[in-house]
Amino acid sequence: MIPASTLASVTARAAARAASKAPRHALLAAAAHASRTQFARHQSTITSPAHLIPLYGRPEDVVLTHGKGALLWDSKGREYIDLTAGIAVCSLGHADAQVAEVLADQASKLVHVSNLFRNPWAEQLADQLVESAKRDYLPASEQVTLGEGKALSSVFFCNSGTEANEAAIKFARAHAPDPNKYRILTFSNAFHGRSMGALSATPNKKYQAPFEPLVPGFQSVAYNDLASARAALEQHKGEFCAIMLEPLQGEGGVWPADESFLQGLRALADEHGCILIFDEIQCGLSRTGRKWAHHWSKVTPDILTAAKPLGNGVPIGAVMVNATVLTSLAPASHGTTFGGNPLACRVGSHVLDRLTAPSLLAHVAHMESLVRDRLAGMQKAVPKAVTGSRGRGLIWGLELDKSIPDAGKNVVAAARKNGVLVCTAGKDGNVVRIVPPLTIEEKVLHKGLDAIEAAVQTLVK
Repeated sequence: MIPASTLASVTARAAARAASKAPRHALLAAAAHASRTQFARHQSTITSPAHLIPLYGRPEDVVLTHGKGALLWDSKGREYIDLTAGIAVCSLGHADAQVAEVLADQASKLVHVSNLFRNPWAEQLADQLVESAKRDYLPASEQVTLGEGKALSSVFFCNSGTEANEAAIKFARAHAPDPNKYRILTFSNAFHGRSMGALSATPNKKYQAPFEPLVPGFQSVAYNDLASARAALEQHKGEFCAIMLEPLQGEGGVWPADESFLQGLRALADEHGCILIFDEIQCGLSRTGRKWAHHWSKVTPDILTAAKPLGNGVPIGAVMVNATVLTSLAPASHGTTFGGNPLACRVGSHVLDRLTAPSLLAHVAHMESLVRDRLAGMQKAVPKAVTGSRGRGLIWGLELDKSIPDAGKNVVAAARKNGVLVCTAGKDGNVVRIVPPLTIEEKVLHKGLDAIEAAVQTLVK
């Protein structure tokens, strides 16, 4: 329950905005105008009416029709190397034969029955996820001794990363013994989703402004700045129920968290009686070269969210909680219609087995060294355009000089023209994000990076 004083504050802000609507209306008008302009442009290039709401910026001349591994082809027969993997989703690549076989077999037997009945595939996948969260595949020096109730032990399934984060937020608030203990600490450049709770946890005005008032209780401080986190918790002592972050930010610009930062947050969470939530929707499931991104630290969260690669394109999300959080969750306190269905869970079970295989983790580690060296080489070759690179495993960001107008967008367009798909990241859109399928072959990755370097060169010509 949100305190009456907070609700009154939100109501007052809403009333003030209603009395002076110009800023909000100007923002909405600008967004609507941009949407109408884009929609009109789409209408001028197609031969039949378009009924999709134009919420996405898409290249008009690329209609992808099929793929294989790290390659895609469009309706004109043009081939592309996909260094986006559907934004870190298709970690086993496109049209994987084994995934297709499992998908077809299960679809011919049972797709959906509702959560009113037991589902052996959900139970099996839950067991696998809990097992994957253990660190027994790491050297003894990196093992972590957990107290009772600290190990991740139970799973809730949903359909997406946003839904997983919404559930995590609800679970954290349900765990708080005091209705005044409702605040959640988040961090700059975070991205947790676009539904109202997840959006409120995403401190980006571009996403938030049109949909205010947001869910109250979220406060953002600087990422990788432990002192700021400590100060916020002290300022509203006893009012925070959770600390929520990505151990490696993707959408925000590919920013890895320092190990000392994660360790400090764990200590602060324990000190203030907070739930520590790790959002590993983009950075989890072997993307960083370990099964989970937080396995690079000696820190274990109370809640862990996952989604993107778990179904290799089949929609599925998961929330793992420890026994301490579980005690706060009663039957019917949360639910989903489609989440955890037999089809998604059977595919997820197969995908998880392959994503956590030692051979794949070793391959990701090898590809990491290749990407690291190539991106460092680009900075040396084009210092006027490239200001740095960062990442881990097969999630990397190539940072471009902010003073170059539309640098990120132009590199993406130039790379696509040369047959390589990449996307941008960061609040300024000046980071080229590289998140290929984890199974990508070395020669294909080299060819893709060649095209990125050529695209970067165009910025200074």
